[in-house]
Amino acid sequence: MDTITHILAGGVIAYAVKDKYGRAGAGAVLAATVAPDLDMPLMLGDQITYLQYHRVVGNSLLGVIAISLIVTLAAYRLGRGKAAVGALLALSFAGVGLHVLMDLTNSYGCKLFWPFTDKWYALDMVFIVDPLLTGLLVLSLIIMRFGADRTGVLVGCFLLLFSYWGVRYYEHGKAVDRFRAEYPKAAKISAFPSALDPFSWHMVAEDEDWFRLGWYNIKLGRWSGNEAIAKEMGNDGIKAALASDAGRVFVEFARHPYISYEELPNGWLVNIQDLRFALRPGDQNFVLTQQVDKGGKVTKSEFEF
Repeated sequence: MDTITHILAGGVIAYAVKDKYGRAGAGAVLAATVAPDLDMPLMLGDQITYLQYHRVVGNSLLGVIAISLIVTLAAYRLGRGKAAVGALLALSFAGVGLHVLMDLTNSYGCKLFWPFTDKWYALDMVFIVDPLLTGLLVLSLIIMRFGADRTGVLVGCFLLLFSYWGVRYYEHGKAVDRFRAEYPKAAKISAFPSALDPFSWHMVAEDEDWFRLGWYNIKLGRWSGNEAIAKEMGNDGIKAALASDAGRVFVEFARHPYISYEELPNGWLVNIQDLRFALRPGDQNFVLTQQVDKGGKVTKSEFEF
C-alpha cells in the first residue's frame, strides 16, 4: 500500500494502545508500521536501483524480525524502561507484520523470503492506493478522537478490513476463472485490481506467441478494451537489452514483460513493459527503454514509474 495508508494503519493501533502501553508502546507500533518504507528515498536516485531493492529487505521475513527487534530496543530505551519489553516486541512485530501483509495484498508485491529466494509474492487483491481502505482508517481515527471506545473501534476497524480483503480475494478468484475460461490454452493468467472500480479487473493472459489484455467487470459480466499483442521475435538488440543489469532487474520484477523494438541507423531502441501496469490499450506505464548499438552495447537506459 501507499505510505500514507501505512501511517494511518499504524496510527489506529497506536491510538488504541496508548493508554495501556504509553507513548513507548504507541511509538513502537507506529514506527514499526512505517519502517519498511524507509527505502523510499531510493526513488530520488536511480529508478532501477529502487525497483531492485524496494519492498525487499524490509518486507522480507528476516526484515520483519530485524525491524521488530530494533524498534523494540529503541522504544524501550526512549521510554526509559517504563513499558515491558515483551509488550513492545509484540506491538513492533504487529506493526511491521501488518505493513508486509498490506503490501502483499496489491499487485506490486514483495520479496517475502529474501535472501533465500528472489521470487516476488503478490495477492493482487487491491490496488496500491485503495480509497475504501484508506477511508476506513481515517474514519476510525476520527471516531476514536471523539471519545468512542478505542479498543472497540480498533477491533471493528480490522474486522472490516479483513472482511474487505476476503471479499476482494473471492472476487479476484472469480475474475481469474472467467479469464481462464475465455483463454483456456494460456500458459499464464493474471487479474489486477482497478484503482476506483472494485468490480473491474485488468486481465492479462499470456501464451507462447501472444498477450491478451482486457477489462472484465464481474458485476456486469462484461468485457471492455480487449486486445491481442503479438510477442516479438528475439534479435541481437533485444538479447543485449535483456542481458544488461537493468534488463535483468526489470524482467525479474515484471509479471508479464512485453518487449518491442525500433530499428535505428546504428542499432535498436528496445522497450520492455510490464503489462500488469498497462491500464489502457497503448498505455506506456512501467517501461524500461534501452538504446543498443550494433555491437550489442547498451548506450542509454531509461526507466520511469
